[in-house]
Amino acid sequence: MSRMYFHSRSETTAVHGSERTYGHCLCSNISLALLNINIWYNDIIKLLDKDHYINQTLHNNMSFREPYILKQEVVRQLETAIKVGYEEKILVLNDKPINTWNLLLNTALLVGSDTIKLLVRLHSQCEIHAFIRGKNREWFADIIKKGRSEEVLREKAGWEETVKMLRSNNKETVVTSYSVCSLFPNDEIADWEVPYDKEYDEPDWDKWYDLSEKKRWHLGLRGIIKKYGTSTEFCPETWNDIKFGDEMTVFDLHKKLIEKRRENELV
Repeated sequence: MSRMYFHSRSETTAVHGSERTYGHCLCSNISLALLNINIWYNDIIKLLDKDHYINQTLHNNMSFREPYILKQEVVRQLETAIKVGYEEKILVLNDKPINTWNLLLNTALLVGSDTIKLLVRLHSQCEIHAFIRGKNREWFADIIKKGRSEEVLREKAGWEETVKMLRSNNKETVVTSYSVCSLFPNDEIADWEVPYDKEYDEPDWDKWYDLSEKKRWHLGLRGIIKKYGTSTEFCPETWNDIKFGDEMTVFDLHKKLIEKRRENELV
């Protein structure tokens, strides 16, 4: 089973990877419910990319005797595509593809509780090393504790152990990773110059393991900041402000669809 890890220099805890999948499902279901393709069907279908496979269902509709059955099938396919098609061009607005992955994340972040925000942020950023500074460990532990008391975060998944670890000190930074990706610290995220092996005429990546643990942590943390700035930091100051990409939510999309309706009425 996969794991989401919470690393400090002193200790590592693991939360079941199923909690990440659960977070993805919550994020998608909340955002798709608000997108409400059934209600906005005629507007959203006009945004469908001309090369997307759902067009085959729309145009080869002889197997659907009733229009409402065709509509429900298209809605089902479109919801599935948005849930899983992270890199897929699905919807296009004003000749620009809509990043539906960011759309789901931003919407769930906007309307979600702290616990939902926690699951959304971990789902989207655990494998690129989200981090919590020592001074914010207690704050983050409180969010997890509340999520457990609300039964949103599930029991026997590793949350209790993570709360205990977070509260064990307020000095060390905690960094996340995902078990099917590189753990932290690693030579990929680290801000270091890989030594060159002249004998074999190639970079000597094994030199990473000659560095002390303290040095690897220092270079790893420096690399996160260099690559992502503070966008992967979990802290109270920005907790309610983080958005992804163009920051579009389904509410922004609805507004744009209404504007397009009005434009078409003037033609």
